[in-house]
Amino acid sequence: MKGEDVSAKEDEIVRTVTLKASIDKVWSAISDPQQFGTWFRCTVEGEFKAGAIVNCASTYEGHEEMVWQKLIKAVEPERYFAFSWSPGDTGADQLEPDGEQTLVEFFLQETNEGTVLKIRESGFAALSEELRKRSFELNSSGWDAQVENITQHVQ
Repeated sequence: MKGEDVSAKEDEIVRTVTLKASIDKVWSAISDPQQFGTWFRCTVEGEFKAGAIVNCASTYEGHEEMVWQKLIKAVEPERYFAFSWSPGDTGADQLEPDGEQTLVEFFLQETNEGTVLKIRESGFAALSEELRKRSFELNSSGWDAQVENITQHVQ
């Protein structure tokens, strides 16, 4: 059953990092499809503009068969970027309008130390139990790796 008895802790993954880089450099890494593909380790086909569906294919060694789409939800320069996708290793390479999806958000804030980047993936509670558990686990470790990747990319 979808979304039943799931705590808020199990509904979202949040990672926050202070990057020693300017906000415009971090923004470019997130909002430019080519740069995004470099640190996220995927090829990206399409524009990052609200309403666009973008095609992605993994370039991670051992995961080259993974392909997916994401729907760009919002682009607010140097502040906020969001997309929805089918979470985890679902085998779904196309977004289904009524399919199970999570929302990935990037929040940027300039500080004296550089740029605070908060990444939040939410919506796991609305997923079927099997997909929720598998996706939450896979994506938790995945976001740990992606924080390292973007840190190396911008610093």
